[in-house]
Amino acid sequence: SIRRQRQMCIRDSYMRARGINESEATDLMVAAFLEESLDLINSQTHGEAFRRVIAGWLAMRHERQES
Repeated sequence: SIRRQRQMCIRDSYMRARGINESEATDLMVAAFLEESLDLINSQTHGEAFRRVIAGWLAMRHERQES
């Protein structure tokens, strides 16, 4: 929605104003969004498994951006 896009833009501007680059700001936004989704998973084991997958994906994304 337009409202959500505006909120994300404001948050991105906030983070960048504090020295967090666009890539890191995006990663933080994605991680926060996915964390909210993971809160819906009732199984701690499955939630932790998904968190590991997400962390690995973000790390791989970060490595690609640095090279």
